[in-house]
Amino acid sequence: MSAEKASLDLNFKYLARNYSEDFLKLVLNSSEPLRIHHEDKELNIPQLRADNIYIVEQGTKRFVLHLEFQLEHRKDLPQRMFQYNALIEASLRLPTYSVIIYLERKRQLPPPNAYQKTQFNLSHTFTYSVVRLWEHLPRIRKGELPGLAPVLILLTEEKSLDVYRETKALIKKLEADPEKRDAQLAIAAALAGRYLDISELPKEDIQMLQILD
Repeated sequence: MSAEKASLDLNFKYLARNYSEDFLKLVLNSSEPLRIHHEDKELNIPQLRADNIYIVEQGTKRFVLHLEFQLEHRKDLPQRMFQYNALIEASLRLPTYSVIIYLERKRQLPPPNAYQKTQFNLSHTFTYSVVRLWEHLPRIRKGELPGLAPVLILLTEEKSLDVYRETKALIKKLEADPEKRDAQLAIAAALAGRYLDISELPKEDIQMLQILD
């Protein structure tokens, strides 16, 4: 895994852990009260680690929500989602729902949401949910999903200093906790660095990049 991809994964894992309700609101599209528990992401299988796993309580029901964050679609992803889902459900013994959240706007065909294997007259299909995060850009800009404010520049067609300034203003407006606010600002600066000349950023913003190291 490249250093850039590893950094992006860490940023989203931080957001998913600290803003669980926003991610559930995004994926489940529900306003019902939910209790959320973070689950250890290490499965009892060598080298297999999921991005984020929640155990969710909805009234008397309990289920597992498994999230994978992806910049772009990879050919082996449907099969891996099938394997993740089966192993998580077997390990936790709860109904498990898997979701891929695609992070960056791409001009390509919609990615698949199923893994299918067929041999002779036998067929098996496993389906999972897909969220294209940029389709929720208006909600993020309105402040409906405060935990996703730092990722604005990933989702906009325009990648500019103005978008970065908008991101900073949104974070400062929505996040009251100073420690979390600084972490969000550091993530926003790191993501801006993917598209902008880092020398364009204010000096204090460049220093913010050390917060999540």
